Amino acid sequence: MRTKVLVVAVTLVMVGCKNPSNNAEQAQSLPVDTVAVIDTAIQTVEEEQTIQFIKKHILTEKDLYTDYDGGNQLADFFVIELIDRDTFMKNKGSAVQYFTLDTAAIQKNKGMLRLPCTNGAYVTLTDNLSDGENHKEYSYVGQVKALNAYLISGIYWEDWNYFFVDKNGGRTVQTFANFPYLSADEKYIVSVDVDSFEGAAYIDLYEVSNKRYIDPMIGMYIKNWIPLGSDKMYWSSDSYLYMAVLSNRDYWAAEGNYAGLDQYIRLRPVA
Repeated sequence: MRTKVLVVAVTLVMVGCKNPSNNAEQAQSLPVDTVAVIDTAIQTVEEEQTIQFIKKHILTEKDLYTDYDGGNQLADFFVIELIDRDTFMKNKGSAVQYFTLDTAAIQKNKGMLRLPCTNGAYVTLTDNLSDGENHKEYSYVGQVKALNAYLISGIYWEDWNYFFVDKNGGRTVQTFANFPYLSADEKYIVSVDVDSFEGAAYIDLYEVSNKRYIDPMIGMYIKNWIPLGSDKMYWSSDSYLYMAVLSNRDYWAAEGNYAGLDQYIRLRPVA
């Protein structure tokens, strides 16, 4: 029977549960390392489905390098390590901020962004807020002094991206599927995105040469882990990119309620 009720949805993350028995016994006695995530909302649900159980899938070192086809090509380009939350939080203090957030310096006027170049010319990006395939909307994110470039975000009909615009001549230097993270030594850029159609994360690695050219090195799907967003990702002065992640299986099963499911990794390009 379907009914609209105030549901207390309890997501139980069970780690290392020993000697499993029947469901009644499991509900009465939970292991000490079980994480309970409680969410209250008014929903239309099946009364017998108000409690959802999600067993946390713990990532191991061998899971970190597996690509979408089951290979480990990531090992040819990255060193990836599992770390704990304390290490993740501690190294936030040495996070590298390589771009200038000066969004007030360049503002949109009547749907147009005008980016001044050093040669006296302007690059104009014009929005099209239609509901069709031609939809596009641009935002000025900031400037990257190390690359002498503007960082722009674009939202389109069924896609989005980021791209650099050269401040000298106005050319588009490179386009990225998601936010581009410039390494502390300014030699590499990493961008990580989630492809909902493929059900997997996608990672791009670029090499920066002469602080002018940005060349793609590799782009591939990741089989076992998915990042939890750019607000939980930073590049530290120790040359590692830190991020919160979780198992691919948990990412889709939890439907946005990830509390207690996250783990932490750091990676750096292989020199």
